[in-house]
Amino acid sequence: MVKNTSLFKSDFSSDSNAAATTSYPKSSKPSKILFTPGPLMVSERVKRAMGKDIGSRHSEFEYLLTFIRKSLVRLAGGNVQTHTAIPMTGSGTFAIESTLTTALAGSKGKVLVMSNGMYGERIASLCKQHGMAAETVRMHAEALEQRLQQSDDVIAVVSVHCETTTGVVNPVFDFGKIIKNHNKGCLFIVDAISSFGGVPYDVTNIDYVIGSSCKCLQGIPGISFVIANASEIEKKIGQNKVLTLDLAGQYSELERTGQFRFTPPTHLLLAFKEALLELEDEGGLEKRIKRFQENASVLKQGMNKLGFKPQVLSQDNSQRHIVTSFQYPENPRFVYGDFIDRLDRRGFQLPAERTNIKGCFRVGTIGNIKPEDVKMLVDGIEDVCGEMDIKTPLY
Repeated sequence: MVKNTSLFKSDFSSDSNAAATTSYPKSSKPSKILFTPGPLMVSERVKRAMGKDIGSRHSEFEYLLTFIRKSLVRLAGGNVQTHTAIPMTGSGTFAIESTLTTALAGSKGKVLVMSNGMYGERIASLCKQHGMAAETVRMHAEALEQRLQQSDDVIAVVSVHCETTTGVVNPVFDFGKIIKNHNKGCLFIVDAISSFGGVPYDVTNIDYVIGSSCKCLQGIPGISFVIANASEIEKKIGQNKVLTLDLAGQYSELERTGQFRFTPPTHLLLAFKEALLELEDEGGLEKRIKRFQENASVLKQGMNKLGFKPQVLSQDNSQRHIVTSFQYPENPRFVYGDFIDRLDRRGFQLPAERTNIKGCFRVGTIGNIKPEDVKMLVDGIEDVCGEMDIKTPLY
């Protein structure tokens, strides 16, 4: 269920930049169209927002941060009275490490990491690097429930929402109910970097949601954020021993002064605010999700006609509309590096091979792209297969 998807732009109607924005989308002809999991296609409108200078110790900047923070909480289905959004400088991985080292500071016990791909494995590695007792669990509700019933030593569960090495969207909201039914004091931390803004959200049973500006929210890379239960983050003020990773310290400074602790990326934050306004002008979360779904539908139908098989990982996990992975053709002429180079020369960029599932490639259908862009990609793939002497349909 989608809650409060409007960003309440009227709350900030005094901003001259908001009044001057135009509706999504305006067509443009970029030199390359990105079909990646992120960073991804960004509108000219969002890029133009960086053309303004703004002082970081000025009331205008405080207003900017207030808008971003309230907007993110509302997109998460949270209440600004009970939840808070903490923007930070850095990649999504920076925010993950910051959350782990803050939320679990001073705690003793097991950290369960739900994993079905490279990004789950990375979280387990981060936990171990910081001396946490991390245990990897299969990404399945039954496996989680069984492990929680074995003993009461689990202090936190961490899960990736969309595992972007494959495109699988995991049932984190079901996990949250299981965890809180078992032990309300057990923390639940969700890596929503690839999913936030691309699926409906509800933070009812989640203590920390980690996101990024440059995925489904269609902002510029360099901003990460954490949406947290305010009562939980307040318990951790002064406990993180790493200055730059101290999420509670950032929260405390934002609450006390309306400012970042250290020099903020002012231009990126201006672009992020514009991206959030653009989301509302598109029609809110429901309309954006619908566009992403249409993108994915065109992709899957087109690739099916060409004979490309989607990578099916298990019966209990589904690939949705953020990233879809496809199996390599069973043809010795198919070399993925050559395949994507030929597509690149046509103006289409697919991600380089970076997945722990061998023999498959990924196509992203998020960002500032539309179904007609995806149709052109499918036509380009058909042409490239012909160039490589790979007959379609493949099977």
